[in-house]
Amino acid sequence: MAMGFAFLGQSTAVLVINNYGPLQYAALGFGTEDQLRLQCGWISVGVVFNIVGALLMDKFGRRPLMLFGVFGCCVCCESCLGARAGGFVTDIP
Repeated sequence: MAMGFAFLGQSTAVLVINNYGPLQYAALGFGTEDQLRLQCGWISVGVVFNIVGALLMDKFGRRPLMLFGVFGCCVCCESCLGARAGGFVTDIP
């Protein structure tokens, strides 16, 4: 069970957005300055919501929050695939 939680925690795409955010934003057509703003916003919001997440974890527990996060990631991935299939995004590295 502990390995399952560790896997789910790493599967929520936080590291992907952190490491490949500028490439993703460039593929979506954002300029260099906008890429920097989006990445800085992502990191700044992350700091605040880590505190909120810690408080919610005390109230609801780890499992419901992990399941909610994985479900949200699945929805986002399906949205990206739909955008790619629909021709809205054509140049993804």
